[in-house]
Amino acid sequence: MTSPIPGSDTLQVTVRPSRRLRTLYNLYLLIVVWCLVLPGLLILTIFIDPVTRIVIAMGALVVALAAIAMIRKSVDARSYILTETALEIRGGLGAGGHLRIPYEKIHSAEIVRRRLHSYLGIAVVRITYTTDSGKSAIADLKGIEHPEEVRSQILVRTGKEASSPVFTG
Repeated sequence: MTSPIPGSDTLQVTVRPSRRLRTLYNLYLLIVVWCLVLPGLLILTIFIDPVTRIVIAMGALVVALAAIAMIRKSVDARSYILTETALEIRGGLGAGGHLRIPYEKIHSAEIVRRRLHSYLGIAVVRITYTTDSGKSAIADLKGIEHPEEVRSQILVRTGKEASSPVFTG
């Protein structure tokens, strides 16, 4: 789960989301396909000819397979780095997936557990911080297997006491 970054003088910890986060996103995709796409295709069978049905079904299959590939790439590219001065959130799709939050701007860290997340043994560590413009913002560290440990490491680095975790959801 955590490991120091080699070749660094300061202690940096990299936290990667669990592979179960990929499973969670695939379950969400399955629900969307089952509840929206399949009924839509069944309704189309009444109104269109068989060749067009096959083309539409193949298109839906290609889109679903592309979504599975994007889920895998997004989860595998995501990482959370606790440096000496800031929390860095990297990953997701695209080049814009980088956020650096100095520890002095972090107000709180809480653990959010939802039912499906709990069944998979993962949680979200929700960080509340102040942006450069002075507004309050939230960043979620998704797919964390040991959220209490990650939360306490963040709070220790911010100088706030790591009391008992907050459970919501």
